[in-house]
Amino acid sequence: MNEAFFEKFPAEEHEKRRKICVLMEEWANVLSHVEKKDPYEEGVVRTGADFFVDDGFYPHYTKQTHKILFIGREAVSIWNHDYIELLLDAYNNNATKKIGEHSIGQSPMHRRMMYLAYGILHDGKLPYHEVRNLKASKIAADFGTEKGISFAFMNFSKYSNEGPDANKHRDAGLMNAFFADSKLEKRNFFQEELAILDPDIIITMNLWETGVEPQYLEIAFDKLFVPGPCEYKTDDANLCFFKINGKIIPRIDLFHFTARKSDKISYYDPVMDIVQNHLKWK
Repeated sequence: MNEAFFEKFPAEEHEKRRKICVLMEEWANVLSHVEKKDPYEEGVVRTGADFFVDDGFYPHYTKQTHKILFIGREAVSIWNHDYIELLLDAYNNNATKKIGEHSIGQSPMHRRMMYLAYGILHDGKLPYHEVRNLKASKIAADFGTEKGISFAFMNFSKYSNEGPDANKHRDAGLMNAFFADSKLEKRNFFQEELAILDPDIIITMNLWETGVEPQYLEIAFDKLFVPGPCEYKTDDANLCFFKINGKIIPRIDLFHFTARKSDKISYYDPVMDIVQNHLKWK
């Protein structure tokens, strides 16, 4: 655990941050016993831990009016690093640092997360044009600080896709290898992470069409789904519910966040409609 980065979290979040760090260490330790041929470098053998990317929550996450968790598909080009630490630095210094080759505003995934989180944390009442006019870069500059917004983020697969076209094409084989190597049937690290993060709302990025084998999806989400039909289902979004830590929480599934879709029509407006008209915040 990076002690300097640890101090960016308020004192009230130190225990939760430690729990996440311990969980990531124990998860990576299971993967450290797995020998893997490097799919990108011929003749090189690595361990599963070499591909592993930590994630969790950003500073001041628990201080938000609603604790938002985004779940993406896979880490990309950051193996053996802490996603949260790297991305917070990129967010806060987005005028000089890029995410891959793009600024926050140019990156569909990170721009959309900023817009959605900002809108949700204002109870879905802000029209899209107001949030867009703020600019994702301005939201990101104060992100994870006392005066800004925050959220949690986890990758469905924590093996980083290091392929030359990783930003364009998912590596379903690597994702399946991650679930097989994690041996979640023995210890469900995925659900342990969800329990620590204890979100109030989850937004997933089209996880059910990733190419991950159905049995791994079933293990990861075993007994989390609250039985019943989706209460909101359109071509752009669907709403179901999970039960985590004894609480019933909404889970909204959208297109993947790099899809060539309208920020407003396919992401922002459907989520704000759900937040305003289909949820009862406590």
